[in-house]
Amino acid sequence: MGGSVKAILGTMGLVAVLATGAGAQQATRTQPVEGMRDNGTGFHALVGARVVTGPGQVMDDATIVIRDGLIQEVGGGDAPAGARVWDLEGLTVYPGFIDAHADLGMDDVPEGGDVGPTHWNPQVRAWFSTTRNLQDDAGRRAALRSQGFGAALAVPSQGIFRGTASLVTLGDEGVRDRVLRPDIAQAIGFQRSFELGGSYPNSAMGTISLMKQTFMDADWYERAWGAYEASGRAFLPPETSEALAALEDATDGDQPVIFETGSEEEYLRAHSLASEFGLDAWYRGNGLEYRLIDVPRGRTEPLIVPLDFPDAPDVGHPGAALDASLADLRHWYLAPTSPAQLSDAGVSFAITTDGLSSLNEFLPNLRVAVARGLEADDALAALTTTPASWLGIDRTHGTIAEGKVANLIVSEGDLFAEEATVRDVWVQGRVYGVTRPAQFDPRGSWEIASDDEWGFQAVLVLEGPLNRLRGYLDIASTGPDLPGGARIDLESATAVAETGRIDVRFNGEVLGYQGMALLSGSVRGDDFFGWTSLPNGADPSFRGIRSEPFEGPARGTVAMDVPEIDLPFIRPMMDYGRTSIPEQPAAVVVRNATVWTQGAQGIIEGADLLVRAGTVEAVGMDLDAPGGAVEIDASGKHVTPGMIDPHIHSGVSAVNESGFAIVPEVRMGDVVTHNNIWMYRQAAGGLTTAHIKHGSANPIGGENVFVKMRWGLLPEDLKLENAPRTVKFALGENPKRRQGR
Repeated sequence: MGGSVKAILGTMGLVAVLATGAGAQQATRTQPVEGMRDNGTGFHALVGARVVTGPGQVMDDATIVIRDGLIQEVGGGDAPAGARVWDLEGLTVYPGFIDAHADLGMDDVPEGGDVGPTHWNPQVRAWFSTTRNLQDDAGRRAALRSQGFGAALAVPSQGIFRGTASLVTLGDEGVRDRVLRPDIAQAIGFQRSFELGGSYPNSAMGTISLMKQTFMDADWYERAWGAYEASGRAFLPPETSEALAALEDATDGDQPVIFETGSEEEYLRAHSLASEFGLDAWYRGNGLEYRLIDVPRGRTEPLIVPLDFPDAPDVGHPGAALDASLADLRHWYLAPTSPAQLSDAGVSFAITTDGLSSLNEFLPNLRVAVARGLEADDALAALTTTPASWLGIDRTHGTIAEGKVANLIVSEGDLFAEEATVRDVWVQGRVYGVTRPAQFDPRGSWEIASDDEWGFQAVLVLEGPLNRLRGYLDIASTGPDLPGGARIDLESATAVAETGRIDVRFNGEVLGYQGMALLSGSVRGDDFFGWTSLPNGADPSFRGIRSEPFEGPARGTVAMDVPEIDLPFIRPMMDYGRTSIPEQPAAVVVRNATVWTQGAQGIIEGADLLVRAGTVEAVGMDLDAPGGAVEIDASGKHVTPGMIDPHIHSGVSAVNESGFAIVPEVRMGDVVTHNNIWMYRQAAGGLTTAHIKHGSANPIGGENVFVKMRWGLLPEDLKLENAPRTVKFALGENPKRRQGR
């Protein structure tokens, strides 16, 4: 009997292996199927299309044969017998996109907080797994598919150490069938999540300190447990920490670490951390890559670039134009060129949807990047072959080829042209029609009136970019208690495209109320109806109609169709940025100056000063100039030592780490910035060196840093070489003011 059972089980196992080897539209799974199993056809032939099989590779009038989720054939043949035929004449097929840093449905913050032996700091969540916490966010997946994506790296977003990212498919299969590669990278960010709790860290330097300590603790944890096991468990075991255990592969360099960077400084800090701890680092960029185009040149670390391009600064009237900084104007003009500049510099990069206020902005912004210089083939590579290679799925994804997964985009027109539309997206051999969202633009003028005796009548005017609406109310009421002819500027205005809802807030003082009023309603076509919530608790209803449509560019004010401007590269990219650093002559002689030596020689009139390689070599009369020295006639002028400020708080991203009272582990040198205008202004006033101190919120603060006012250099180059190390202590009232520690 036992032999018969074994034989039967062996036969069943052989059948299962053969079925798996043959491939199946219905993925092999262990969960029993209740009811009828879905055995729908997985045999398709897409015929007559222009097929872009990969970057720079095109086939005309081609046929793609799909069987059981895989591409069986790509070529010019006829559709095989038995296949469902899809006539794609006049359409173009591209490989499905891969998002290397996607925001997908996850329960990042469980109710009741983290439990178990995780980590003493709630911001350290390296133990968190996207694989175990994926949610059935069908709407998010559909939105990604509408932009051409068939697979994505789901990256957690909560905390500083955020947990592991997993590669998932974007079809509508169950959660068990969507994971392609589980937990393949650790995610880290420089911004804490307040909803996770914990008071420390609450500054940029505290965050970096926590990162460094955690990486060192993870290394210690691995060695401590190794020693415990090697001893035959001869002593008490070390503590248990799921977070530190989860970081073992990352600290050993066997698992990538994705740093999310929100600024150019955070990119530089992430690179410094990766170098210090020997990490296999990937970087999620920030849209400011054009400012550091010389820094990543030639590097091979994966760089994931968002397409969150800015709208034009408001220059509609002289006052607003004065408020538009050079940095803002440059950012508006140059941000869409970042992908092209990276490509021209030979930097390997992928493109992500992450950071967009709406996924519907992705394809339009991608086309802006192409219009601003990015080659279409490079754009396609950044969305297909490049992320596929990084994520270890280049054998199965990234191109249209025999044996690969059938992830496809069917486009009406050139996908990278402004007029193109995505018609269908295929994910693992299943076709998903793309529903184009209705265009909802609330901008323009709306005539509204209350439905009751309140007598409110007004014209609501909405204008500006869709993601930063502004406007006003022109009161036209003849009601007994309401002023006519008054204009009220809106405090805020938002519109929700998915629901057709408009919410505006304004100060009720002009209407005789103390406090803010809310006007909230829904739009159906040109009709607008809703309620007004007043500070006195009343909520009269209103109705309205659109009286004037908005007239403006359909693409908003992203810099797409703009004239070419030859903007020189400057650092920092703001007012008074430098195109280059002044060359240091081998020797300089200053002649006939009044020299304030601040030493035993006192003040010397008509003196010469010899500087060689940046160091004062001699002060005296009639000094001989070395060959090739630069000579400066300083007759009638004074020369003094450069001023030194022993206590300054500018030029850094943060000043106080007040999460704990005692924080000597934090370092101001970790958060030096190179784009603080005060450095330029202080240098103009004669300041050459400064001692940047931690703030006074702590009895024992952090380590201070000495800097030179080398305007135009990057943060590490501003630090004074071989400077003494100091720590900030604070007495008196300031440390006492910080409550809750």
